[in-house]
Amino acid sequence: MCGIIGYTGKKQALPFLQRGLKKLEYRGYDSVGVAVQDIGVTIVKRQGRIEDLIPFTGGLVGFCGIGHTRWATHGKPSERNAHPHRAGKYALVHNGILENYRELKEELSRLGVSFESETDSEVIAALFSVYGEHGLLAAAKEVLPKLKGSYAIAVISEEEKGKIFVSANGSPLVVGKSEHGYFLSSDLPALACFAPFFAALSDGESALLCEGGVAFFNGSLEKTEKEFVRHGLLPQETEKKGFSSFMEKEIFEIPFAVQRTIDRMERIPLPFEESVRGADRLIFTACGTAYHSCLVAKWLAENILRIPCECVLASEFRYNRPLLTAKTVVFAVSQSGETADTLACAKMVKETGGTLIGVTNVAESSLSRITEYCLVTVAGVEIGVAATKSYLSQLSCFYALFYRLGNRGLFACKQIPFYENKALFSYEEELNRLAKRCQEAKSVFFIGRGLDYAVAVEAALKMKEITYRFAEGYAAGELKHGTLALIDEDSVVIALVTQSPLAEKMENAVAQVSSRGAKVALLSDDDKYTSREFCEKYAIESALLLPKGEEFSPLVAIIPIQRLVLKVANLLSLDPDKPRNLAKSVTVE
Repeated sequence: MCGIIGYTGKKQALPFLQRGLKKLEYRGYDSVGVAVQDIGVTIVKRQGRIEDLIPFTGGLVGFCGIGHTRWATHGKPSERNAHPHRAGKYALVHNGILENYRELKEELSRLGVSFESETDSEVIAALFSVYGEHGLLAAAKEVLPKLKGSYAIAVISEEEKGKIFVSANGSPLVVGKSEHGYFLSSDLPALACFAPFFAALSDGESALLCEGGVAFFNGSLEKTEKEFVRHGLLPQETEKKGFSSFMEKEIFEIPFAVQRTIDRMERIPLPFEESVRGADRLIFTACGTAYHSCLVAKWLAENILRIPCECVLASEFRYNRPLLTAKTVVFAVSQSGETADTLACAKMVKETGGTLIGVTNVAESSLSRITEYCLVTVAGVEIGVAATKSYLSQLSCFYALFYRLGNRGLFACKQIPFYENKALFSYEEELNRLAKRCQEAKSVFFIGRGLDYAVAVEAALKMKEITYRFAEGYAAGELKHGTLALIDEDSVVIALVTQSPLAEKMENAVAQVSSRGAKVALLSDDDKYTSREFCEKYAIESALLLPKGEEFSPLVAIIPIQRLVLKVANLLSLDPDKPRNLAKSVTVE
């Protein structure tokens, strides 16, 4: 969602702010701004991209500043709704949602405070101004108890040179340390090229940054100790390395990410092993792509461990009063480890009982700190908004986990990167032809059964996210129960046929959509279904023969589909790294 960057130290702040904002672009945003402290505080902000802001920042000098990329929640994208917000001598940036902003705004209006924007964030700035007579810390002691909701804030004042007050509750914030100053950001990768050391704020914690050091505070704003640790991220992880987009780069990194994750899963202890084996039920909860990885995890756990499982969208789970027992095991899954709904579910599970296990790609995330046990995938930094290598890493984590718990060993799992490499460097002609069909189509449907259904829904999400085409993933057995009404000659249907017990059923589904005039493509690991005879029989225009590996098909079949989606986006001249209206890390409901 929104991104925060800040710096105070011995060097000019603006170059750090500009570069940090560029690193935060992948989170998604519609406006951008900076505030730099010198004699006073100068704010420059614009609707649009960082490139639209930079020409207007040439005169900004100062050794302390904050910057922000905004993804609209309260108030439409505009310059007046962009951050930073000024109130009196204070300037503030804010991530999250202030749930009681209307009440606070009415209270402040009665005191004669006027507002320029439609945002909830300006209310926090106004509160600092009202209570800020004695400085940042004194104001924070009055303001923070009034805030309900999620927030990560950074505040500077015209009167306190070189100081930045930051606080976090339900929204991530990281402080970075270098030899020439201190940084803050909503995202650790944005600091990788500046600061080798970091300290993450837990919910309720605050910090005061100045050139000479950082003071940390607990929820009562009493001083506390917090260590800086080396993060280990490499600046080059956030570079394209010659690829046309981060999405393309990250797709080609999939085999390495999967291999690293499986290797790690082979080495780490599983202290929750007996809890899982003795569970009365496993619950997998997540949002978006992470939820689709849970669909595969459910199939694996039920088939290998024979334990009842269910998948629940985190946005529903947290409000459903779930029935949890001491023997229930809940897996909370989030690529970023900062997904608001998933974090809320994790907190609820901790309060109501059961074993909680996190799965994330970010070891220093909020989810890793909340969960009793956390499985960390090793995808590396992922810049593209749409999850690609992180999704495959989640899948490989689940495969390795349940293979270990089922005493199957990981030898078979270690063949997965080999299958994925074959899928990465094949099908160029077929994918180019299919991409042209998808570009022209009114709608694109992905159909499958069993594990293929899990792939189908993820494939459709990628098509929607990156190309803005209407796309849906369906269980093929449901076609006759309504979906066939949507199939016509303007439709593309991509059928997944990798589950041999269901292959003949899928042949029936292919026949049904073909007879309605749809342009049909097929992915299968059985050459019977990609043969010329079969394709001619059902007028199949593109057939991709996948590497054989039935149970591992979700880890392979999605790769050519990700490449297909990227090709469609390129045909439509769309930026695959920054799809409209979306953000990498969804830190609000």
